[in-house]
Amino acid sequence: MFYLCKNYSSRKTTLPTGDLLEAVKISMNNEADLFMGGYMVVSWMGYGMEENIERLAKEGIEVYVIEGQYRFRYKDPSKNIKRIYYILYLNDDGIGEVHLGDTPNCKNDSHYSSHEEIYSKIKKEHPDLVTLTVIDFSGDTFKGSFKIDLKSNLPTG
Repeated sequence: MFYLCKNYSSRKTTLPTGDLLEAVKISMNNEADLFMGGYMVVSWMGYGMEENIERLAKEGIEVYVIEGQYRFRYKDPSKNIKRIYYILYLNDDGIGEVHLGDTPNCKNDSHYSSHEEIYSKIKKEHPDLVTLTVIDFSGDTFKGSFKIDLKSNLPTG
């Protein structure tokens, strides 16, 4: 079980994942200390980056930089499984917005291995939805936002 503790808060928060890599990403995004059981894995505000990198290396996680941003992956490539999570926001006019990310928001969030898998699920659950604005934070770099036509899965405009 993984916990976060933000430096300005004394309360520990249980993370919605059992995966160390996802827990590391969530802790970095929150600038929070990450605990695995009673052991502090990293402290983004308390330790220097070099020490955090060494601590992650001991846990089998490699740190690398893309476009000035820290990224993480398991040293063992077989553990680096693509997981995409999404949040859907619906408008009344057949238009929706989906935010894609690589960490869960809630304990029981489902994950998907491709954008197409997510689009298919959205089409099935919301047949009246025609256009979807996609905001994609699920990869190593921010792809920006774009619109797709859900009938054809092709970009619009």
